[in-house]
Amino acid sequence: MLNWYKIALVLFLHVPALFCQLQVKNFFALTSKKNVPVNAMVQAYDGTLWLGTSDGLYQFDGRKAISISKLYPVLQQDITALFTDETETTWIGTRSGKVYTLFKNKLDSLPLTSNPEDLKTITSFYQLSTQMWIGTYGAGIYVCNRSGGIKHVDSQKDLSDNVIYTITGDKKNRLWCGTDAGITQINVSDTLLSFKIISNKEGLPDNIVRSISVTNNKLLIAMQDSGICYYDLLQRRIERNVFFTNWKHGTILNVIQEAEDKLIIGTEKNGLLI
Repeated sequence: MLNWYKIALVLFLHVPALFCQLQVKNFFALTSKKNVPVNAMVQAYDGTLWLGTSDGLYQFDGRKAISISKLYPVLQQDITALFTDETETTWIGTRSGKVYTLFKNKLDSLPLTSNPEDLKTITSFYQLSTQMWIGTYGAGIYVCNRSGGIKHVDSQKDLSDNVIYTITGDKKNRLWCGTDAGITQINVSDTLLSFKIISNKEGLPDNIVRSISVTNNKLLIAMQDSGICYYDLLQRRIERNVFFTNWKHGTILNVIQEAEDKLIIGTEKNGLLI
């Protein structure tokens, strides 16, 4: 199922000497409309936030939001994924399945396929060397290189599923894709791709994987119904904390390991858990 985390609050965490104090500031007028879902966020090199919303693309400087869609009317649509690459180009994915790039005020479109019926919602971007990997909800992954070539990877080519929630990787040319059917590990070389599936057959508690990050030779995995677990990349095994055995707080969409014993968890219906 495709659900997006609706962000209505901007949270600032301050840590004094003796205790933590959470200060909450509400930006209901962020887009001049109430209850506008923020589907994606990315921080630009100048420190400003780019916000992908159901009402288009916005730039937020901490005080006010400016509609980028007013400058580029084609972006007045549901923005579902954002990424800023090493050249300071902003990649923009949409619910309609179209992809745009914005560099120095020049907006270009990137056609992924010639058949409009093949277009699916863009869910994620990940840059690996000179390639941009683009995840979709239902059409697998498109791989774009700087020369303009596009390659399509889907379940017929060893992906565990065509629904891609997230893509992440490491410096060893390995990618991990969270899908509706477990995790697909992709080993990338100059000449070929090799695939490995991590699913409930390997002990994964839940095959619907919403978020993956790499930390200390482990994958930190957030799941649809079963909380959080780790996958030890060296031992090649699932590790689970007892705390998450009977998880009752719903779908986890994002998780950050702030310290060895501290997680910041973004949930679908129960807000931010720290």
